[in-house]
Amino acid sequence: MALDIQQLAHQLRERGRRQFGGWNDAAFDSYVVGPVDDLATNLASQDKTKSDATSLANFLQLVYEGVGAGWLGPVEPEVSPPTFLAHCLAMVIPHQLRNIPRQERSEVLRRVWNLGEGLAREPQWLNQYAIARTGWSIDPRELDKHLASILGPVLSPLPPATWRGKLELQVLNLREWNEAFTPGRMYLVSPAVLCVEGRVGGDTLALLLQKGGKSEVFGSVGRLPEHLESFSPPPIQVQADSIQINGQDVATPLISAPRQTLCVASGFVVASADDSQRLWLVESA
Repeated sequence: MALDIQQLAHQLRERGRRQFGGWNDAAFDSYVVGPVDDLATNLASQDKTKSDATSLANFLQLVYEGVGAGWLGPVEPEVSPPTFLAHCLAMVIPHQLRNIPRQERSEVLRRVWNLGEGLAREPQWLNQYAIARTGWSIDPRELDKHLASILGPVLSPLPPATWRGKLELQVLNLREWNEAFTPGRMYLVSPAVLCVEGRVGGDTLALLLQKGGKSEVFGSVGRLPEHLESFSPPPIQVQADSIQINGQDVATPLISAPRQTLCVASGFVVASADDSQRLWLVESA
């Protein structure tokens, strides 16, 4: 890493200790030796004739502000970042900023900060959802459009179901996401996002509940606060290979030993079994 960036990092670290009551040296230093160094290497490989010290300094300033605000934690392998901003600064920018023309980089960093800062002020589940739906290879210039497309379904929840319409079944095999995953406790973190804890290993998978048989697993998440709904669920009876909802029977093949059911106000009944890696989702049309 260039000496001027090392010096700037030292200055910002000292300033952060004085300015922010919750300053975290470990978080700041993990970015300096990780994402900042990665960005320096990648920019140097792209800008062979003249180094882009301005982008490096701007990036390090964003890290400083993010750590000071408490939105960035230590960069740790296999640990989900605490905010979408942390995901962008740890994964997206270090790898993708070099692909952006030099004259556009400052504006791109500003826009990424604004988007990440806005989400950092939102509930934790929304940040984890955005992280799980955003890979490291996304073009930072497309983040605003990307967020608009993925956040729409979870920020516009469906109206409460009447449970009088036709019932449809969708089966999800969680083994496709984790070969060892066996569904345990299920709970909502928003009206449209369901978390399923693994019985062993500590992994938690999150699902986006969507009508029309389009519910899907969107990835692993950390421990998130539970969302409680206040409504009167319909009568539900679960038996081997069938679920009865409000007097209607739905065949649910391969549920030989039902384990847990969860009813969602928007019109879903989710069931798991003791001896299966599947989830059965019955939706009310």
